[in-house]
Amino acid sequence: MSPRNAADQISMLRNPVQPEWKTRLVTDITPDDAARLLTKIGEDRARPAKEKVKSRVKRKLQEPKPKSISARLRIHSQ
Repeated sequence: MSPRNAADQISMLRNPVQPEWKTRLVTDITPDDAARLLTKIGEDRARPAKEKVKSRVKRKLQEPKPKSISARLRIHSQ
């Protein structure tokens, strides 16, 4: 991991987590505590909107292709 990426990862954890849990030991933090913190962090942030794809071309469905004579004969002979 590059030093810059490591610094980014540390700040992403430190900024929302440290003020919330301050000096709590990791062994004292329960999964419920983590879920509550994630919910709280999620409430403060807007959900990113999906971009609409503008370049899609609407195409008509193709007509079914007629089966070959040999395929039709095989179906009827069974």
